Amino acid sequence: MKNLIFYTILLCSFISLIGQNAPVLECVYETNNGNNALNWNFTNDCGATFTEITVYASLNFDGPYQSIKSITNPAQIDDVLSTLPGGTNYIYLQTDCSGSLSATTDTLSNLLPPSPDIEKASVNLGEVEISWTELTSTNIAAYLIYRKGSNDLFQLIDTVFADSGTPNVFIDVSATPELDSQEYSVTAMDFCQNSGTPSDQNSHRTVFLQVSHDSCSNVINMEWNNYKGWDAISEFSILRNGDEIATLPADQFTYDYVLQSSDAGSIALVVRAVKDDGITTTFSNQTITDVDVASLPEFIYLNNLSIVNTNQVQLEWLIDQMGSADNLVINRGTSVELLEEVSDLGPISIPPQPSDVDNTVDTKRGAYYYSISAINSCGVAVHSDTARTIFLNGQDNFDLSNGLFWNEFELPRGEIQQYILTRIVPDNDPIPLEYFGPNQELSYNDDVTGIDPENGQYCYRVECVFETASPNGEITTSKSFSNILCISQTSRIFVPNVFAPNGINNEFKPIIVYPNTDEYSLIVMTRWGEKVFETNNPDLGWDGTVRGDLGPQGVYAYVIQMRSTNGNQLERKGTVMLLR
Repeated sequence: MKNLIFYTILLCSFISLIGQNAPVLECVYETNNGNNALNWNFTNDCGATFTEITVYASLNFDGPYQSIKSITNPAQIDDVLSTLPGGTNYIYLQTDCSGSLSATTDTLSNLLPPSPDIEKASVNLGEVEISWTELTSTNIAAYLIYRKGSNDLFQLIDTVFADSGTPNVFIDVSATPELDSQEYSVTAMDFCQNSGTPSDQNSHRTVFLQVSHDSCSNVINMEWNNYKGWDAISEFSILRNGDEIATLPADQFTYDYVLQSSDAGSIALVVRAVKDDGITTTFSNQTITDVDVASLPEFIYLNNLSIVNTNQVQLEWLIDQMGSADNLVINRGTSVELLEEVSDLGPISIPPQPSDVDNTVDTKRGAYYYSISAINSCGVAVHSDTARTIFLNGQDNFDLSNGLFWNEFELPRGEIQQYILTRIVPDNDPIPLEYFGPNQELSYNDDVTGIDPENGQYCYRVECVFETASPNGEITTSKSFSNILCISQTSRIFVPNVFAPNGINNEFKPIIVYPNTDEYSLIVMTRWGEKVFETNNPDLGWDGTVRGDLGPQGVYAYVIQMRSTNGNQLERKGTVMLLR
């Protein structure tokens, strides 16, 4: 029975002790005059009669502790201890209610609250998430978040209270991790608003990734800074669009990403740092690189080349309407190996330009090769096929005929149907002279006997009829024209060697084929050089008179001068016999 009573009293004493409401020691700090001040929180809920709060202190955390003060006012929540020695002091409180002692409070020192250990500072979608190890001491009221500014000093940016839902995480929505590395320090603040000082010693700095990309190259150059805050890093990883593509050693801070054939649109690159524990990771800012170079046309087809006027060649082409280029260029040359740019039409328009005229070509000199090129800003080009104009050439055969010949019309996508040689007559439709198949010899002799051209020239042109097939299979019939060639038959002079003024051939006059009346002269002289006749009209002849009378029979000299239709100076000298 005695044992039962003893254990009952012991149990009640234990229950009484546990039931006492201990104060919460919130902060201890050293005042300006070297005293120690403390604050606590006490609800005065003893479950019995309040007796006192006892203050215990020691110079060492592990003790021994001595009772240095009793506080008998249950409403008192702060005090100043002037009896403690200088330096670091450790203090705790205990409540006595009717002889029953509460549990002791946390032991606090007059040192500033310790700063928590930052776990990491990681970038996510333009924001920085900072996390740290939560302090277990009950006197921590909040955590102060500092970010280093452009002046290289830490600036307070926010406060996370210890009683919040996530007291060890902060998301910095005002950060600029896309512009620079962001450095953070976190300190703890007690209920007396005492806190440590932010320091480089416990700060963490994000990884800042920079990239450079020449749109004409196939490489994105990456460069980043080391992560600051961990004792060691085990590796860096490169993430492309969220997928890991490379693992790099901890001392490598550059990487060249070679674009793949499958890359299109935008490439998102991120660097991930892995702590030496192999678990904790942090991410850099994300860079977005547009790797699309404007797509060049898949095709450019020359549809036609045609000489439309003197020194003008009309070009027509078909171009991929989905392509683009900074420059659409016309190339020309006298050989397919020596094409040079002759016209820059500028960027491809929408819809693309289908034709243009080359006004800088000399169509009288020969046939010309043409191609069209689309060139992007990187200098990469797409070229059309190469086509060649028709050049018609010819000559006076000196037998009252003109020899004509021309080259084939060259268009890789064109199927020649026929060539038509025509004679051009002013103010009339062209006169077809001959038709030629694609495999015939391209030459012709035009007999001009009895044909008197109005301007002294015979003009010709070749017309080529051909077909082309569009990419959708549609067949189109087109025509390409050569240059217009004009040939002047060379002037010729036939002079009689005898005439009889009273006979049938009663006038001395040369027979001229294709005369040029502008520069014609006929002079007749005696054997002694006396001029007896002169005219500039090729239709007039000498009637044999000398000073109004019929001249004596004999030999007379003549000089005939004339500019030929081909521009040459003609002269004939000789003698003629006058018969009476």
